[in-house]
Amino acid sequence: MTRLNLILIALVIIGLDWWTKYLVQTRMALHQTIPLPVDFVQLTYVHNYGGAFGIFAHQRLFFVLAAAVAIGGILYFFREISQLGKLSFWAGALILGGAIGNLIDRLRWGYVVDFIDLRWWPVFNVADIALTVGVSLMFIELVWVGAHPPAEEKREGAEEGTKVAEEAPKAEEAT
Repeated sequence: MTRLNLILIALVIIGLDWWTKYLVQTRMALHQTIPLPVDFVQLTYVHNYGGAFGIFAHQRLFFVLAAAVAIGGILYFFREISQLGKLSFWAGALILGGAIGNLIDRLRWGYVVDFIDLRWWPVFNVADIALTVGVSLMFIELVWVGAHPPAEEKREGAEEGTKVAEEAPKAEEAT
């Protein structure tokens, strides 16, 4: 996995986010709801002036700066992409794409276009899905995988321990 792959995945997310928001904005009226064949989800076009769950409404500068910090953090911490695990790689790509997707909305209109309505949860969009999945993967990587290294790392550690144990008697013999 390369830095180019990370950027390409983020660009796909940004493109999908932009395209779905374009379709909603050009085919639906604000606050219009379109029922879907499945009962648990519908499309509802809303403008979100806040963050998750609408918190900090009308704090555009705060969200622009937060997105810039998140994007800068991903680009900074992921500069050594070859050393990342798969979960971290995907987490970074998803967070990067989602953050940029919503940042474009905030810079362009001052709000984020949301349209996926589960009826029991606040309305959200493709960028929000990418951000949520990315943060979840990052959490799993930090908490679960960090506490349980892959078998390859365990073997490498065991081999290094064997080498150290084998070298100790040789060092004693030399003295």
